[in-house]
Amino acid sequence: MKRNLLLFATLVLSISLKASAQTPVKKVILEDFTGTWCGWCPEGTVLLEGLESSKPTTFFAVASHNGDGLQVPEGAAIDAALSVSSYPNGAVDRFKFPANSTIPMGRGSWNNMVTTRLASTPIASVSFSNQFFDPNTDSFFVDLNVVFVSNPNTAVPLTMNVYLLEDSIPATGNNIQHNYSTSIQAGSDPLNNWYHNNTLRKGLGGNWGFTTIIPSSPTLNTTYSKKVGFLLKSSWVAKNIHLVGFVAYNGTAANNELEILNSERIDLNLFYPLGVSKIENKTANILSIFPNPVLSNQLLNITYSLNENSNISLGIYNAQGQLICQPYNNIYDIKGTHTLSFYPSKFALSKGFYFINISDNKGLITTQKFIID
Repeated sequence: MKRNLLLFATLVLSISLKASAQTPVKKVILEDFTGTWCGWCPEGTVLLEGLESSKPTTFFAVASHNGDGLQVPEGAAIDAALSVSSYPNGAVDRFKFPANSTIPMGRGSWNNMVTTRLASTPIASVSFSNQFFDPNTDSFFVDLNVVFVSNPNTAVPLTMNVYLLEDSIPATGNNIQHNYSTSIQAGSDPLNNWYHNNTLRKGLGGNWGFTTIIPSSPTLNTTYSKKVGFLLKSSWVAKNIHLVGFVAYNGTAANNELEILNSERIDLNLFYPLGVSKIENKTANILSIFPNPVLSNQLLNITYSLNENSNISLGIYNAQGQLICQPYNNIYDIKGTHTLSFYPSKFALSKGFYFINISDNKGLITTQKFIID
């Protein structure tokens, strides 16, 4: 009797493990339709960065600019197809929620709708693999993979795409950010020490993605892959680039047939076997921030390289561009790789989203973001 019970328990456990192994983690994309001219858009940016901070591995923001120098054709096409009529507006997985009349929604609904989507059961899993950099052609290559674990709506075609995004674009010159909100930098207009993050630079599959990779009735647990290659424009900062890949329906907005089913992210520094120090021309280049996210009482390590001997300073800024603290000020280091460390708790840094700025004695600044959990 005991042996039969043991066999039954083993069988149940085996079935349970197989079922859980086929349930992907749901990850959500929020496309923020924004613009440097939009005075209320910084409030949307702060909301996005709060979501990123609280859900760093399951939430991906895409800042799709409209009517400014950061607009790209792919973003403009999505903007038009979704009939975006106010800014900031956001599309959460391009899904039309029953409570809303349109797919895009105001920033007041973003948090609840992201939470709702994260609680949904995905029918597909997305991953990146085989990423590499070819130094002979300065080209990048990566495979985007999609596996279905449940059947999609076979009446609607499927597509997959990869978005190329850039962080830490200074809001200076033609990219200054206007602001109407008194809750951000006390209403300063334009904003100071502001950066455009998650900025859509290119859709590697065009406006709507690669439409011939996944059949209308995909075979479950079969991997569908698309190898993509790309170059970076000289104006883009490679160490601030990351990619977001996703699988979606490719129907119409009117019929709620543009839903993003699942997504994944990869940072460009994973394409380099030896890091990204050689692709930045500033004196100081941040190579890594570890761990990230970090706990307040955990030691944060910032590894950076210097192309020449220099005095440097390290400052911590919040999401509003305000200097919070300066753990290191005007210290001297010689050419090479170095690591600085500090405890966030020593400077009373609370949970949230921050920027580390390293400035050299020429006034050049290199920036990366980190999260305190």
